[in-house]
Amino acid sequence: MSSQLDFIKQLHGDSPVPYAVISRDFLVLWANDCALHLYPQLGTPGGLAMLLGSEQLEQAKNQSGAFSVTLGGLQHFSASFTPVEDGFLMSVGFTDAESVPIMLPQSIDYIISSLSSRIRHPLSNIFAGASALYQREEIQNDEKLLQLVESINSDSYSMLRFSVDFTAYLRYILGNENFYPEHIDLSDFLTRFVSAAGIITGSVDINIKADIPDSKVIVFADQNAINYALLHVISNCCRFAPDDASIKIKLEADESTAKITVSDNGPGIPADILSKVCEPFFSYDPLGEPLAGCGLGLAIARQAIIRNNGSFVITSAPGKGTTVAISLPIAGENEVTSLKSPAPVADVLRDRFSLMHIILSDSCGNPKP
Repeated sequence: MSSQLDFIKQLHGDSPVPYAVISRDFLVLWANDCALHLYPQLGTPGGLAMLLGSEQLEQAKNQSGAFSVTLGGLQHFSASFTPVEDGFLMSVGFTDAESVPIMLPQSIDYIISSLSSRIRHPLSNIFAGASALYQREEIQNDEKLLQLVESINSDSYSMLRFSVDFTAYLRYILGNENFYPEHIDLSDFLTRFVSAAGIITGSVDINIKADIPDSKVIVFADQNAINYALLHVISNCCRFAPDDASIKIKLEADESTAKITVSDNGPGIPADILSKVCEPFFSYDPLGEPLAGCGLGLAIARQAIIRNNGSFVITSAPGKGTTVAISLPIAGENEVTSLKSPAPVADVLRDRFSLMHIILSDSCGNPKP
């Protein structure tokens, strides 16, 4: 059995076609690099089931011999399963772009909105229930019940954060992202951003230091996209922060480019991991914790900046911290007619369901119910 598996690895290990060996229980025993690159779910426990719908899974399990099944999921993927040896199945996967029906933009938007509402609607009821319970005197006087309500609130924020990230991911891969570029003053935006984010990170004893020029630095970009990217970078800095953690945000500009750098003094990222941190569904924890996050934050952050004609570069080394550099083109002076004003700091902090609270809840805790 092992010899046949070794033979398959040698035969298909470097193949440009995605290939995997799967047990009859549909557990992935091995997948080549191409398969893991195209379908990161195959590298997680039960990953194949993430690609298969329940109907397709039952169909596949009831088949014998060679057959084909179209898998659900984010990519259009089809596979052929052939018995290799008792207890094993061999799967060859490939993308068939020509046979994929074109989805109209309005259909895509409907699907994404429907998925989001299916998560957010019950969550709103859970949040309301947790808040009502939290106010009750008997809950406040019972430590175990209080912890339970706070745990419900915390887990609800985790689900809300995933909903936000997954919805954004769907929009980017389906070419249906919300993109509204406007002229914004990065100096003003970052000053307010640091003020609000610094209060939240300060609750876990992490200070944000800012080096921002007084002069205007104007870019033509989607402010929400920049906000989203920076929040995920800050969240990662906080998640892996040492006891003496500090984060520095610096803004520099020349005639053509504005550059935002976010630096921390955390544990750093090994070279073999650094090249993967922006891949969708890839998560990493220096302490070895499996599935540290959903693995979408940095992938979407990079895509958001690239969508704004910018660049997103991460440099890091173990024990020396990590720096994320975001560059955006400067707007021509003659092009600027009006500037978008950032949201007031007080409004961002007062709204416990603001994007800042949602994204940073992963590493800095969340507002009380």
